[in-house]
Amino acid sequence: MPLKAAMLMLAEMLRAPLQVYPFGFKGDKWFSLSQDKSDLLLVDENGSSSHYHVPEKSLPAWKIFLDTKHVSVTQFTGPQLRWFAEDLRLHLADASHELVSSHPEIGEKYLEIRSDIFKEIQASTARRSDSVAPIIKKPR
Repeated sequence: MPLKAAMLMLAEMLRAPLQVYPFGFKGDKWFSLSQDKSDLLLVDENGSSSHYHVPEKSLPAWKIFLDTKHVSVTQFTGPQLRWFAEDLRLHLADASHELVSSHPEIGEKYLEIRSDIFKEIQASTARRSDSVAPIIKKPR
């Protein structure tokens, strides 16, 4: 599965429940591929269907993921997608390792960029935690 397409598909999966069920879950709905495999179909429990547009960049991943099966939209919630996100993380790490191994001249720059990203994540987390007042009652 192409890595970029899979990352885009994960983002679409995370948004899908909000778009399909904007007012909460009512009845089950499934995603499957259209017959020509150029679009997703959203099928409800009564069998009626509607097209769900998928950007061209993520369509290859959807084709591999769904193939000939259908998947309930309720599967696209946080806990059910953790395995998929973790799998993508591991594939990304493998791709990075392979790239740096085959091009050692970029290894130092890769480590520098990676270090900068981690520093920014830590700084962002610290800013968020500083802006939230602690909910601790002082003893009287």
